[in-house]
Amino acid sequence: MKLLLGESGATKIDWILIDGRTIVSRFVSNGFNPFHGDIHIFYDILHQTVFPELDDFAPERIIFYSAGCSTSEHCQLISQAFQHVFGDVLMEVKTDIEGAARALLGQETGIACVLGTGSNVCLYDGNTIVRQIPSLGYLLSDEGSGAHIGKLFITAFLFGDLPQALHDAFLSTGNKTREKILNSIYKSKRPSAFLADMARFVGEHIAHPFCAQLVSDAFDSFIHALLLRIPDFQSYKIGFTGAVAWNFREILIQRLHKQGANKLHFVEDPASALAEYYMGELS
Repeated sequence: MKLLLGESGATKIDWILIDGRTIVSRFVSNGFNPFHGDIHIFYDILHQTVFPELDDFAPERIIFYSAGCSTSEHCQLISQAFQHVFGDVLMEVKTDIEGAARALLGQETGIACVLGTGSNVCLYDGNTIVRQIPSLGYLLSDEGSGAHIGKLFITAFLFGDLPQALHDAFLSTGNKTREKILNSIYKSKRPSAFLADMARFVGEHIAHPFCAQLVSDAFDSFIHALLLRIPDFQSYKIGFTGAVAWNFREILIQRLHKQGANKLHFVEDPASALAEYYMGELS
């Protein structure tokens, strides 16, 4: 069976074309989250990026994991977009945390965590999600995410709390006026992506004690706000994916060890792990 597999976050979508046990090709498009973006943006992604990459590959099945697909309404919108482009094919639209659980844990029981632009946590029994910690987005939650780290950093910058060397380094990256920053947060279509981009600066300066402490504080908030909602979370295997989890994993491991969690697993490329999962299923 020919499978089109998509693994989507707010920043990018990884697409993989699979034929039986073979990866035919893979490519990347802009990300999409139906909570924050007009569905016509997704139509454009399918028409302008995905369809031209297919050549003569005709998908018989589409599986799409995406941030923002936690409601039936959003899943339906995504499904309709696929049907518009590909017609009547077998289709599954699922949440990004379901994809993370399969990529991180396969058929094992454990906790799956996404720390990217946003944050997400679930308890997985090796087949299905048995407990989903509510994902409330960057305005209400998303502790430990890129948006959260960026928010902490930008707040410190605007209040004048950054050490002088960091303050000067940040200003040297461009015209970072208070007005432009606030416009990017309160008037742009993708404020969480703007905030998450600030986390990259923090990562580039993680050797500075201020940045290291900021990330440690963000991960402590993640543990207390999300992981502690799963009783005895330390007893489970805990898997992490997402750019923030991967790039700051040394600090994250340190904070989790302090809480007694030691069975930790990190995956940099969840799309590849998902491809392996489905190639095993298709064989």
